[in-house]
Amino acid sequence: MSEWDNKGCVTCRQKWLSGEGLIKLGVSDERHASLHYCSSCKTFWEQYERFVDTIAGDEAARVYGRETVSNLLELQSNFDPQNALEASLVESQSGRIPFVKFIEEMLKSDVFVLSSDEVNASSFNPVQYERSGEVFVAAFTSLERTKRIAKQFPYCLAIKASELLSRISPKVGVVLNPGWNAGFELPASGVNGIRRDFLH
Repeated sequence: MSEWDNKGCVTCRQKWLSGEGLIKLGVSDERHASLHYCSSCKTFWEQYERFVDTIAGDEAARVYGRETVSNLLELQSNFDPQNALEASLVESQSGRIPFVKFIEEMLKSDVFVLSSDEVNASSFNPVQYERSGEVFVAAFTSLERTKRIAKQFPYCLAIKASELLSRISPKVGVVLNPGWNAGFELPASGVNGIRRDFLH
């Protein structure tokens, strides 16, 4: 096994080899390098002009700024991504990718919607929250995230986020991952904006 095969994980090594690369966290003019992070194996990488290499977290914090690294690690420590959608969510909430990139990933992904009644693809009564006079449908980015409230709502439907947003009322918003620190509220106006910009 080569030294390269011991660095990071298969996912991040393949991304470098394919030219796709990893999400950029920061740039060091002094080192003529940029800092990147693999959410799959939680490895920091440096990209130089002609090669890439891993870098320890404490060294990354010293070179690229402790806040840059600690904000990402704090979110990661409390919310370990279970899939590509959750990795995109963490990267978006850490400011590493634009929110619109997360929306694009979400729309092609499954989300999980809980219900107190039996559900199927054509009929479901999703859990809703009311806050400040506005109604939100609760959706989760993985089945694992539903477990905190699953005892109250024993039925669950996996549904494409694009279909969910198309089916709910124009007066209803979406709260993603209620009870978790990685998530957000999207008011009805935001849902309608996504319908207008992405689903037509």
